[in-house]
Amino acid sequence: KKSQKDIEAIKNQIGYLIQNGVSAEEAVKYGQLAAIGVGIRPEYLLAELNLESGMGSNVGKCNVVDTTSGASRHIVTGKVFTRGINPTRDLALFIKITQELGKDPLQTPISCWPGFGWGGAMGPAQFIPSTWMGYREEVTRLTSHNPANPWSIEDAFMAAAAKLAKDGANSQTRAGEVGASKRYYCGNSKSTDQKCIRYAENVQRLATEIAKNL
Repeated sequence: KKSQKDIEAIKNQIGYLIQNGVSAEEAVKYGQLAAIGVGIRPEYLLAELNLESGMGSNVGKCNVVDTTSGASRHIVTGKVFTRGINPTRDLALFIKITQELGKDPLQTPISCWPGFGWGGAMGPAQFIPSTWMGYREEVTRLTSHNPANPWSIEDAFMAAAAKLAKDGANSQTRAGEVGASKRYYCGNSKSTDQKCIRYAENVQRLATEIAKNL
């Protein structure tokens, strides 16, 4: 009964992951496995992934429609985004990743343009292709999945855990985790941007809540 109560509580805390096709049970299972594998706190990883996928409720809502410009189209509304995926940095890698996985690059969902920068993030951990390529060998080493798949819950969680650990979360201190969250969200662990600071603080607050039920 206590386990079921805890799962129900966690469902309320990782709502964005659930909205994007990750069950609470899967999130806990793969979050714990990935976090333990690289030496970070499971509750921190789950909080980070929930905030990251929730920062754009458009996760996986667009498809690439132009393999030259990188423009994408919203799957439901049909709205076209000219900054769908970075054509010089990420587009060719996205095509390579999808083809290696036997996926159609024009039918494989990516995040839409969020209003700044570029869209094109993949899967529940929201890795852009160029960042994913830097971690997929590590994911393969840890999971034995070759090629690693950013749309797989297990692989995505492991990649996020590996990145966060590399960026300082393996210290399991507030300062280390805050720096890792800032780097994950805005690319700079020492950022003083208020959006970045609030993001990192929200991850910490959510991690505290999740920890009560793990």
